[in-house]
Amino acid sequence: MKGYYEVVIHLESANIDIEQHNLRVQVIWFGIVIAIALVAGVSVGIPYPPWFGEDIWTGLCVFLLATMFGAAYTHRWYHIWQFGIEADAVTLAHGVITRVNPVVPFVRIQHIDTQRDPVEFLAGLSRVIVYTAGSRGSDITSSGLILERARSVQTQLRQLTIKSESRAFEDAV
Repeated sequence: MKGYYEVVIHLESANIDIEQHNLRVQVIWFGIVIAIALVAGVSVGIPYPPWFGEDIWTGLCVFLLATMFGAAYTHRWYHIWQFGIEADAVTLAHGVITRVNPVVPFVRIQHIDTQRDPVEFLAGLSRVIVYTAGSRGSDITSSGLILERARSVQTQLRQLTIKSESRAFEDAV
């Protein structure tokens, strides 16, 4: 399905198929947008007594504008995010306003985790975190994967990292 967040995998030897990001992520993000818009609308519309009807309409307008902007932003964010495993590196592409495209070579990977927060647990989702030998901000996180797929990606990355380390050792000798 065109336009959906895709986990783009380019490594043929690992038998990894191109797949789509789970739609539940966009639903969760939209739920967060609604909650933030509701808080913004109420905080603008409540401070004055109810006989000032204009402030209630202002709160409603703030809620609607925040919801529309947030929905458009999360929709775009959902379609831009891409995670991929290439022949020698893990890549990630994300960002609506500022595009970020980190590439982490397998030889820089320290360890790989799968994590779930309570919302992800309820939605049946998980995330894969690739920790690197670089600075704190150089880690890569791919969220919104089905738990089984996240574990599969973790195992595949571990195997590819071990292979790349053995190749790096052979090249050094």
